[in-house]
Parts: sequence; structure tokens; C-alpha cells
Amino acid sequence: MLKNLNIKDLILVDEAHIELGSGLNIFTGETGAGKTALLTAIDLLMGGRADSEWIRQGQQMAVVEAELSDFSSVLLKDLEIAPNLKTVTIRREIHASGKSRCFIEDSLVSVGFLRTFMQSVIEMVDQNSAYLLQQTEEQRKILDLFGKLEKESAILEGLYLAHKKTKELLDETLLKKEAKEKELENFKEAVSFIEEVNLKEGEEEDLSYLHTTFSHAQKRLELVSSVADGLTGALVCLGPLLSPLTQVATLDPTLQPLETTLKTTLLEIKELERTVHSYLENIEIDPNKLTSIEERLAQIEKLRRRFGVSFEEIQKQKIFFLNEIEKLSSLDSYLSELQKKEQDLSKEVLFLAENLFEKRKKVAHFFSARILEELKSLNLPKAEFQVQITRKPLSSTGIDAISFIFSANPGTPLLPLDQCASGGEISRLLFAAKTILAEEDSIRCLIFDEIDSNVGGQTASILGEKLKKMAQKSQILCVTHFVQVAKHAAHHFSVSKEERNGQAITLVKKLLGIAREKEYDRMIGIKNAYLDEMTRGIS
Repeated sequence: MLKNLNIKDLILVDEAHIELGSGLNIFTGETGAGKTALLTAIDLLMGGRADSEWIRQGQQMAVVEAELSDFSSVLLKDLEIAPNLKTVTIRREIHASGKSRCFIEDSLVSVGFLRTFMQSVIEMVDQNSAYLLQQTEEQRKILDLFGKLEKESAILEGLYLAHKKTKELLDETLLKKEAKEKELENFKEAVSFIEEVNLKEGEEEDLSYLHTTFSHAQKRLELVSSVADGLTGALVCLGPLLSPLTQVATLDPTLQPLETTLKTTLLEIKELERTVHSYLENIEIDPNKLTSIEERLAQIEKLRRRFGVSFEEIQKQKIFFLNEIEKLSSLDSYLSELQKKEQDLSKEVLFLAENLFEKRKKVAHFFSARILEELKSLNLPKAEFQVQITRKPLSSTGIDAISFIFSANPGTPLLPLDQCASGGEISRLLFAAKTILAEEDSIRCLIFDEIDSNVGGQTASILGEKLKKMAQKSQILCVTHFVQVAKHAAHHFSVSKEERNGQAITLVKKLLGIAREKEYDRMIGIKNAYLDEMTRGIS
């Protein structure tokens, strides 16, 4: 519940410190006095939209702060907050720059976190709530809340979204499979070609050398043959010279070195001739082998153009292709798993949807009866109300189309709320629903913003009694113009406006004793003046 509400520089509020109590807290005041600022402040604490235009004129920042008790501490476990706190302080700041900041016990939190935290603490019931009541989605939520079906509804929604996601993934995988089948064939062909070529490390360099050797074999044969012939001719010419030179050297020892040189030269020429003839014998002229080498080199060149220049690059490509083939080959297995999962989820979602459909139909009967009881007590004795449930295509909420149908007067057909109910009737329907749900809901604080609008004085008196009864379980804050409602307050606050230093200022005061009686007189005066004006207009 809300214990204290402090407002500073918001709209027309200069500074307000409001000590709220348990039970029914009533706020009254003339139209335009500033009750909107109070509701805006609470909405900000609930994570509502912030607008820098709400900062009081001449100020740079507006601050709203509240002290809460009886809250859920589960969401606070990740914040640096002392455990087992009995109260917690919430603060919202709006800066002139447009920035808004949220704090829980001085720990900065996001607006989304604040909104989630406050959902279990405060609920605002206003004209927008009356509008929402006419929406089928809100009607479903109310029915589920009454029947304690929120958990089953949430499970169904989760499974439906899981099934939807699985179905989308399955469709994507099927499309991928069609595209990948061609890709798989390409990968397999690439690996087959790499393995067929079977390139060895250093093979291309060896083949290039052999190609050069074989392609010039004939030319080498011709040139080396001429060298061999020349060497043979040299031996023929020089050989006969050795004998005469030897004889002369015996007669003239000075010629012995010349003899030795000739002998050495003849030996070297003979060794050279032998080596050349050996080389000639090893020259291989084989056009077929040359063709084979050229074909192999062409095959390797094709391999390089497709998969990389070096041996290492080609091997890396092969490993990549093999990995992709393995992945794509396992796609069928993955697809089978997805298909089974999708089928299982589909069956489970349909089973839960059917089960929830039957439960909602049963709950609808009891809810309709309870609403009728409340409507009769709210001065609509001839009203008829039903929860109409028909089948619809499966969605995240189930297979049921839920519609609240209503008739305020005998003889008129039951129709959806947006086609038949007046403002006052919608207000009473909304109040009836909140009265019933207050017995089931865990909300600690309910705020009613002029829930009694568009109703008469007699109905307002009944509303006051019901608010007082409802406040026995939950703290109630209510803005009203009716004395019949205000008189049931455990705590009564007046909202008024005065001029200070040339500016309009909103004041909030707690009323006690005589001050409350004076406020009742003022409220009755306003009502009487309004009725007098209406009477003059009619006459």
C-alpha cells in the first residue's frame, strides 16, 4: 500500500506531503483544483509516460516520491537493497531537459523495471479502464483473473509462441534444405576433384623441372653430340703427338713438362668424352611422356585456379568442403527433430487450448451471475449480462472469442458493450467487475479516478458503501465529487487552488472533524447549484 506521497513542482503543485492510510482514502475538490496532478504523480510512480511540460513553471525538475509497504520483494533481489525491508521508497524525477529517472531506495532502475514492480502494488481504475472494459482482450483478462486461469493462460501463450517459433524455424530449414541440396552436390564434386587430382606437396615443382628437361631433349642431344664429336676428333689429332714428344723429351729433359701436360690433357679429354657420352645415353626423347607431364600440369593448374595457389590452401578448402558436407548431411536429422518437435508442440497447444476453452465456459457462467448480483445492487435491477464464448482460430490466447454482452433495460437485446452501454452503465459494470476481482486479486492498492461519474446520487451512495467494504481488504484511493461517497472515507483529503506570488498553487490537506463537514457542505452546494442551473435550462 501507499503510506506517503510527496510531490514537488509537478503541474500546479508547489510541494505536497500526503500521509495516506489503510482503508478508503477520498480526494475531493472543485474542478480544476489540481486533482489531476495527484493522479499524474501516481501514474509516474507506476512507470507511466513523463513529460517535461508537467514541471511547474519556473522550475527545472519535478519530483514524485512515495513510501510503499506490503510489496513483493522478489523483483528487488538483484538491486543493492537491504533484505527484509518493511517499506521501500520509490522516486521519479522529470528534468527540464526531457530526461526522466526512476529510483527504488536510491538505486537507479529503468522505467520498465519500475512498471513491472508496481504492477503488483497499484492498479489505476479510470475512464481509460472503462474504455478498456469494452475491448475483448481486457474482457478475457478479467475472466481469467476471476477464474484463477492466468497461469494456464500464460502457459498456453508461452507454448503457442514456442510452437510458432519452431514452425518458422522448420519452414526456414525446409527452404534451406532445398537450396542446400544443390550446394551439397557442388561440395561433393569439389572434394571428388581434389581427391582425384591427389596433388602431392612439391609435385608441381618436380613436374615443371621434368617438363623443361623433356621439352628440350632433342636440342640437347644435337648440341651435346657435336661436343662429343669434337672431343673424339681432338683425341684423334692429339693422340699421335704423344710418342714423338716422349722421344724428344728423353733427349732433351727440358721438354718433359710439355710431355706431362700433353699426357694430362689427353687423359682429361678422354674423361670428358666418357662423361659426355654417358650424358648422351641418358637423354630420353619420349613425346608420350612429355604429353603426360603437360596433362598433369594442366590438371594441377585447373585445381589451383579453383581452390588456391598453394598446396596448403587447397588442403584447407578440402577440409572446409568436408565439414560443410557433414553439416548438410546432418540437416535431414535436424529436420526430423524439428518436425517432431513442431508436431508435439502443436498437439500440446491444441490440448491446452481446448482445456482452457472448457474452463472459461464454466467460469463465464459464475462470473455472469456475480456481475448481475453487483449490477442489481448498483441500481440496475433489470440489467442482463452474459459472457459469450465462441470458437475462433487458435491464437496465443486460445481458441475462444470472449465477449461481454449487456442489456440495461428489459426488452432490449443483449449486445457487446461498445454497442449498447452508456457512460454510467459502463462505470457501474467496471465497478462491479473490480468489486468482484478485489476478492480474488492480490493488488495492495486500488485507485479510482471518478468511478462515480455519469451516475446518480442514489447509485453514488451505494458505490460509497461498496468502496468502504472493498477497502477492508485493499487500500483504496478515490477521487469523487459525491458526498455520498466521501462520507465513507477513513481518510479525507481536499484538493484546492490558491494564488501565491502571482502563480496558481495546488494544495492538498487532510480533513478532520468540522473541516470534513464543511467540505461536505461545499460539495452539496456545488451539486445544488448544478441542479438549479439544469432546472433553469429545462424551464
